[in-house]
Amino acid sequence: IEFVNEHLLEGALDEQGEVATYIPQNSDIKVPLYLASSMINELDPIIKMLTDRNRTSMLFYDEIETSLHPLKQLEMVKLLNRLNNKGIRIILATHSDTFVTKMNNLLLLARSHKIGEQPVSIHDGKVEICKEDLLETEDIHVYQFINKNNGRSEVKELEFRTAPMIGYSFELFEDSSTSLYEETKLALGIE
Repeated sequence: IEFVNEHLLEGALDEQGEVATYIPQNSDIKVPLYLASSMINELDPIIKMLTDRNRTSMLFYDEIETSLHPLKQLEMVKLLNRLNNKGIRIILATHSDTFVTKMNNLLLLARSHKIGEQPVSIHDGKVEICKEDLLETEDIHVYQFINKNNGRSEVKELEFRTAPMIGYSFELFEDSSTSLYEETKLALGIE
């Protein structure tokens, strides 16, 4: 909960009976949840899950990036890794290249053992990675859904590649990024 409050909400959620409110950091203002941003509302179920009397053993999360700024998506990957390390099995779907790239980077770091007990700061302390942010298990399955011309989808399990050490290769996201890069070159008149 502390991680969610500090890294994602930048405040806290409070429930008094039927009334849920958001309290921004360093503020006494209580914003009713229905007036809070969509990101705050998207994170409310996670707080409810973490504060529920019954321990949750599995989390299904569709479109995990919904209403999350790309920088918050980076923090969401860390949160999910921490939850999985605590024994919560997670099944999620995403269309976010930011999310999967961060997931892949943290998996590469976990398997390379480059992160020790002390947090590592990147870019003047703006990005911090702790051992708790890394996924402890190697029991992870990543699938890519490929839309076919006949209206069907092909489900393809991706392989974590260790030689060369690139982790997962998300071809659809890579194709999209390459297309945008080529379009930018065209717009700027760069050959």
